[in-house]
Amino acid sequence: MHCMIELLNQGYITISTDYQIIVSDILKRKNNLDDTTRDWICSFDKKQITLPHRTLPDSKFLQYHNDVIFKR
Repeated sequence: MHCMIELLNQGYITISTDYQIIVSDILKRKNNLDDTTRDWICSFDKKQITLPHRTLPDSKFLQYHNDVIFKR
């Protein structure tokens, strides 16, 4: 889990405004990842996140992250 948060913070993954995980093409091509790690991370691509029961992620934050932080 910590790995995924770090990838989100660094912009290698993002959450779309329809709550799907998007893995950066840059990360998919990274040479310093072993195949097992790359395959594990890429297995989350386009998967729907489990939404919290009380409060949805802020759509403004998601849009900002997609536009500014995410490495396409």
